[in-house]
Amino acid sequence: MGLVNELAVPDITVIYPVLGEPVRGAAGFKQLLAHFHAACPDVEISVEESICEEDRVALCWRVSGTHRGELSGIRPTGKALGWTGITIYRLVDGRVVEERGEEAAVGLVRQLGRDA
Repeated sequence: MGLVNELAVPDITVIYPVLGEPVRGAAGFKQLLAHFHAACPDVEISVEESICEEDRVALCWRVSGTHRGELSGIRPTGKALGWTGITIYRLVDGRVVEERGEEAAVGLVRQLGRDA
């Protein structure tokens, strides 16, 4: 959570389709991260590729973890989860003002035993 304070502006905007609505503000973003970490406490995130240009950083990433807590209304399944995505960060004065991403949410939902 300390990295959010260090790397993001207090009024950061976080946008992913799976969220429905954008998350606004560092406090809301930290709450989202805490919820996700509680759902997958062994989460591992790896960056597979990065591109930096002017005020933008783009990352292709892979996430894996075990579903041990409630996640988006889905009770723990104990299943191993894994999915990929792309995130674009917009920076001002070296800090993130916007995080916008796309993830393989359909695959994640199927891994959780739900229809997409």
